[in-house]
Amino acid sequence: ILKRFQKKTSDGDKSPKSDEKQAEETWRELSRLIHVAVKDLASIEAKKLGHSLHHLQVGNELIKHENKGLK
Repeated sequence: ILKRFQKKTSDGDKSPKSDEKQAEETWRELSRLIHVAVKDLASIEAKKLGHSLHHLQVGNELIKHENKGLK
């Protein structure tokens, strides 16, 4: 019964560098999306949005690394 619930992943082929690259690409994608969606990038609201998304992305990556260490 327990075999049904075991997660089958191959974490062996994932290196920390690939995780860092993925995080960088994700932030770049978010940054591009902001540039496309926001007309006035110099506005206070646009800057707050960019900072908030960056903060959330960094926090997400830290949580991923913490969870990876707990496994």
